[in-house]
Amino acid sequence: MAKTNRSESICKMIRGDVDAMKTGLFSDNPYYRMDALIWLSYHNLSVPELIDRIKQLKSDTAVLMGYTISNYAIAALSALNVERYNGTDAVQQELNAHIVPTKEQAQAFLAKYE
Repeated sequence: MAKTNRSESICKMIRGDVDAMKTGLFSDNPYYRMDALIWLSYHNLSVPELIDRIKQLKSDTAVLMGYTISNYAIAALSALNVERYNGTDAVQQELNAHIVPTKEQAQAFLAKYE
């Protein structure tokens, strides 16, 4: 598959490139914001500047794959042990349970796009 800017960016995030994740979090493109939230959770990165941005994204109403960016932000903060989600919303609970990809999922994505 041909590389796109997004696939190159995600590959960098999967490898732990903090700058790529930072760029994603501050992007106008909601797909980049979602990707950054997922891979920050995967790498368990609790960089203060990025945590502040994730907290801001809790009010982001863009919808991707059935979830708002807000849902992804809440799940990321919970996965990073910054703010635990204790609510009862089934959609949020489902995302919280699955926001951190497995190592196999990360490797499969890299294999597909490298």
